[in-house]
Amino acid sequence: MDLPEAADPDGDTITYSLTGTLPDGLTHHESTRTITGTPTAAQAQTQYTYTATATGGQESLTFYITVSNPPPPVAERHLLNYITLPRSPIILNEIGNSADADGKNNWIELRNVTDEPVNLKNYEISLVTRDSFKEKENEKRDVKQVEIPDSDAYTLPAQGILLIVNTDPSETHLAGGKKFGVIDEALQPRKGASHLYLVAPDLNLPKPPYLLLLRKATDKNGTPEAIVDVAGNLFQYGNSNGKWTEVWPFSLALAPSFEHREALRTRLEDGKVWQRDKAELLGIHPEAWVEVGYSGIGYDRRVTAETRFNGGTPGYAVDAIISTAPTGQISFSELMFASKGGLHSRPQWLELYNSSSTEAVNLKGWKLAVEVRDADGTHRAGTFVFDELSIFPNQTVLLVTWRGRNSGHFPEGRVYNLYQHHSEVLQKNHRFRNRVLSELGFALQLSAPDGTLVDVAGNLDGDSRTEEVPMWAVPSGYIEDGVRSSLRRRYEESAPLPGTELTSWIRAADAPLTAHTYWGRETDMGDPGYRRGGPLPVTLSRFHAARDVTTGAVVIQWTTESALNNAGFNLLRSATSTGVFHRINARLIVGAGTTGERHSYRFTDTTAQPSVVYYYRLEEVSFSGESQQFAAVRLKGHVSASDKSITQWGTVKTHE
Repeated sequence: MDLPEAADPDGDTITYSLTGTLPDGLTHHESTRTITGTPTAAQAQTQYTYTATATGGQESLTFYITVSNPPPPVAERHLLNYITLPRSPIILNEIGNSADADGKNNWIELRNVTDEPVNLKNYEISLVTRDSFKEKENEKRDVKQVEIPDSDAYTLPAQGILLIVNTDPSETHLAGGKKFGVIDEALQPRKGASHLYLVAPDLNLPKPPYLLLLRKATDKNGTPEAIVDVAGNLFQYGNSNGKWTEVWPFSLALAPSFEHREALRTRLEDGKVWQRDKAELLGIHPEAWVEVGYSGIGYDRRVTAETRFNGGTPGYAVDAIISTAPTGQISFSELMFASKGGLHSRPQWLELYNSSSTEAVNLKGWKLAVEVRDADGTHRAGTFVFDELSIFPNQTVLLVTWRGRNSGHFPEGRVYNLYQHHSEVLQKNHRFRNRVLSELGFALQLSAPDGTLVDVAGNLDGDSRTEEVPMWAVPSGYIEDGVRSSLRRRYEESAPLPGTELTSWIRAADAPLTAHTYWGRETDMGDPGYRRGGPLPVTLSRFHAARDVTTGAVVIQWTTESALNNAGFNLLRSATSTGVFHRINARLIVGAGTTGERHSYRFTDTTAQPSVVYYYRLEEVSFSGESQQFAAVRLKGHVSASDKSITQWGTVKTHE
C-alpha cells in the first residue's frame, strides 16, 4: 500500500509518521511511504493518522483499515485497499437505468442471498454523484433514493427478489406483481404475476458515473455506517498519479488500476440493464456486473425483442426461465376445433397456459403429439417438436394452424404457426393445414425434452397404433349461422382439471367471456390469450340495456367496482350478434381514472329504431390509448356480469 507524498515549497526535508497500531502482519516503511505485508488476523475498522512534518508546520490525513477473515479476493485487493462490505443478507442485484428524461422506467432489484427471510424495514438506498461528494464536510454526501417503511410487513422471503420502481408497473412496460408490504391478499392488485414490487417515487438514476449505497438503517447519510452493499463506477482521483480516490465513502482507498478504470467506464451505462454476475465481488468491481438483453420475463406481454430498454428479468431470478416443467404446469387451456380444413378455411388454434407465477418455460425441444379421428373413421397422427418458443409466468401462447384475421392482441413471440414451422408434419399438404384437430376425436400429449408428460387432453387414448372409438363426444364447435365457439378448460386454483374428461371442458359460447379476442374471424366465440389475474383497468359488475317505455330510446347502464387508468368508454352497436359493431357515442364517455370505488354510468341511445333488437358492446379506453371490448349484451334481457372484466393485455380468462 503506497502512502501519498507531500511537497514543501521551500524544499525543506519532510518526515513522515503513522499513528496507530497496524494489524498483525503489516509493516509501515517510513522511507518509502508504504505499508506492506499480509494481515494474519481479522481486525475491525481502525482509524490511522498519517502525518507529514517539515520546518514550520505539518499536515495530516486519516484513513481506515479493516481486515476481514478471510481477506478479500485477490482481484479486489488492489482496487479497494481491504475495504470490505458484508454483501449479505441483501445485495443490489439488477439495475435498469432507462436514460429517459422522466426516469419513468428506472428500476433497481434487491436480492436476499440467504436461506432465511429478511425484514427490510428501514433499509435505504442512497446515491452519490460527482457533485455530492464535493459538498462541505458537514453536509450529507449521499442523497436518499429509497426508504423502506418501518414495518415488519416488509419481509423478503429466503432467496427472494424485490423490484423497486418509481412508477407503478401499470404505467410502464414492466409486468405487474404484488405490492411489497401488503399482507392482505384482498388489497393486492390483480396483475397476474407474483413477484414483489415497491414504488419509491424518489428513485431517479442519473447518467453515470454514480454510486448506489445500500444501508440497513435510515438517517445514516454522510457516514460510512450500516452500508451493506454498493454498486457504481464513480471514482475521482485525488493525486497526480491517480492512486487514490476522493469519492466518499471510499476516500483514501486505492483507486482502480488503469485496466479496471477503463472497464468501469462501460459498466452501469444508462439505457441498458445490468445484472450482478458475481455477488462475491463488491459492486464497484468491473467484473461484478454484466449487461443483459431481452428475455421477456418481468415485462408486459406486449414488450418484444424490438422494444427499447427490455433487458434483464426485473422481479425474477436470473434462472427463472426453465426448459422443463412438472406435470400440469403447462396445460392446454383453450381449443378452437371448428374449421372445414383446406387452403381457404379458417385456422384452428390451441392455447397453452403456464400456471407458474415465478417461472417462464422455454418450450424449445418440447413435443406435441397429436392423434385425430376423421369422418371416415381413420386416424391421423403426428408430432411437432417446437422451435424457439417461451411462455411466461401466468401467461399463454397460441399455437395456430395458419395466419388469420385476429383482434390484434397477440404480441410477437406469443403466436406460433404450426404449418410454417412444421409443414412436414402436415405432409406439406394444404388439405391438412387447418385440420390439426378434429371434433370427431382427438388426443393431445405435451412432453418436456426430458420425457416428462406435462399434459394430456382429448377423448382418444393417444396411441396411434389403435383406432378406438372416442370415449366421449366433443361439443359442437358451431353455434349458429357459422359462428365458431372454442372449447375452454376448467381450472381450480390455477390447476387444470383432467383434460381427458368431458366435464373438464365447456364451450366458450356457454360461459361468460372475459374479453373479446379472436384468431380467425371477429364473430368467433372465445377469448384466446387471456388469463385471470392480470391488470384490471375496469372491473364490471353490471351491464344492462333496456328501452325507455316513454321515449322508446335505449338506455344502457353499467357499473364498475374499480378502475385503473380508465380514460373512458365507448358504446358499440350492431343489429346482429355476428355483425359489425359501430360506435354510437360522439365523444368518449369520461371514466373514473384510477379508483377502488363503485361508479355507475348511463348512456341513452337516441338513434335506436323502435321494434329493433340491438346488440351492444362496451369498449374501455385507457389513458395510454389502449382499448379492449367486452362481450355483447342483447337489448332484450338483462346481463349481470359479476366479476367480468375489461382488461389490458396480460389479463386473462376467468376459470370456471
